[in-house]
Amino acid sequence: MEQMPELACVAVVLRERPQVLALAHVARQLTLFLDFSSRWTVERACDLPSLHLVRRILARDALEPPESLKRDPFVKQWQFSKGMTRAATVGNVELAQGLVGLFPGCRVPYAAVDAAGDSGHVPFLLWLHAQHRDLMYLGYRAVGMAIDGDHQEIARWLHGNTTLPLTQWMAHAARTGNLEMVKQILEVEDDCGIKMCALSGAEYGGQERIVAWVLENYSLPDGYKIHLNFAVDHGHLAFLRWMFMNYKEVCRYDNGMDSAAVNGRL
Repeated sequence: MEQMPELACVAVVLRERPQVLALAHVARQLTLFLDFSSRWTVERACDLPSLHLVRRILARDALEPPESLKRDPFVKQWQFSKGMTRAATVGNVELAQGLVGLFPGCRVPYAAVDAAGDSGHVPFLLWLHAQHRDLMYLGYRAVGMAIDGDHQEIARWLHGNTTLPLTQWMAHAARTGNLEMVKQILEVEDDCGIKMCALSGAEYGGQERIVAWVLENYSLPDGYKIHLNFAVDHGHLAFLRWMFMNYKEVCRYDNGMDSAAVNGRL
């Protein structure tokens, strides 16, 4: 049967009482009485951060009956996910390594990858990659968070280590008004589909600067029109006015009044 590791303070004090120290069950009860890990969670322990405290929490959980929720694999995955997300938020690779060892078989959650991208922690993502973790699931949210936070290095790393289509990169960069990222993507691929994706994303986010730059620097197919339904749906009135004042010849909107009414855009 697993035993709770004896607290150092108990061992030190009982050195002065060898007759009590010889009673193992007394030392165990003193440890259980004084141990504070029962009032902590893995997530809070990772906030400190303290792997030692995480170990004590898990050691206490291991003393629970087999049917206890604290020993359920899904609860272990939940604990791991919470702790790993905390580690990713601050880019603490050492903490993440410790958690992987303490929670064998658990999967790194989307939230942790998103947190690393949002906070700009390249070393954390490099560590994940080196551990042969499945980076195929990084997906759109991690890319979006890196672009939103203007973490160009993170965005470039994600581009080199995932198979996310350039159209999704472009859509998010244009929607959030990240002109530098739009330029970089068009340097890699400037086919018609990518350019249209840039214009659609810019319309979705009401990003005038992106639209102006694309139209001024790239040619579009004859007769191409920018459908303004996204702008109408999201109530980008200033953007719509700007488009009709500056690029009326490429504007088109279908069922604009209906769409505005459905979305409550007075």
